[in-house]
Amino acid sequence: MSSSSSSYLAGALDTVATRWDEVSAMLAVANSMDESSLERQTICRATVVMLSSHFEGSLRMIAQAISNDLNESYSFAELPTPLKRGFVQDGLIRVDTEAKKLGQVISRVVDLLGTTNVMISDSFFLDRRGNPTVKEVNSIGQYFGVDKVCSWFVGSKMEDVFKNDRAWAAQYAKRLATSTRKNVEAFPYSLHPERYQLRKNSGLGTSLFETFIENFLQRRHDLAHGRGLGTPAKSVREIQDDLRKVQLLIYGFVLVVGNKVSEGRQTPLIIGGTVEEES
Repeated sequence: MSSSSSSYLAGALDTVATRWDEVSAMLAVANSMDESSLERQTICRATVVMLSSHFEGSLRMIAQAISNDLNESYSFAELPTPLKRGFVQDGLIRVDTEAKKLGQVISRVVDLLGTTNVMISDSFFLDRRGNPTVKEVNSIGQYFGVDKVCSWFVGSKMEDVFKNDRAWAAQYAKRLATSTRKNVEAFPYSLHPERYQLRKNSGLGTSLFETFIENFLQRRHDLAHGRGLGTPAKSVREIQDDLRKVQLLIYGFVLVVGNKVSEGRQTPLIIGGTVEEES
């Protein structure tokens, strides 16, 4: 457990909450300025980049926290197979290896490490590079045995955020954050993604979140590389809409991946239940 006796994931979500607060603080400053002012436009552009940064940082922090909770609860041999193999391939093997031999090499190293007390590095996910694209989000989910985690959002309650009911989205994100945090207080976590209609995709198409991620990151890329100054900045409301989408995406990721690593080890739902149960 973390130093506070809560799970590492609980601590990570506390930090993630401060990330959202920072974005909201920037938007509050922008909102206090004249709508057509250069200062407001500048802050809005900067906030888009900040939100993208916090999305990436939150994703990596959460993955690392889940890995740390697994480290603390199990030996290397007992960890999820995709995590063990991914750690060996991406964290230990730093030389070119023939593709046909790579699988054999990984298996041998995994077997060898299974006889030791080695743990997944506490910076394994934090040290990853690259933007949090759909491919990257899915890749991180795969380390924990979840295939194409972004596709789990198809038809889920989370997709209601695209109806742009701002009052609903703000309340739902807040209550989802509270209920998710309470149900990861200890490992194994007490998470139930099916209660939010988060399910493995069976050919149902592409999630609205997948399209959102790519468009959102393209906007950030344009701004970071000086290509967005000729177009109007996103409004405060539009950035608030993006914030809610990022929040639901992050908490949905926690629900799916956290449930996967807790399968067969879960305790009954603790305080808070789901958002629906609190209604």
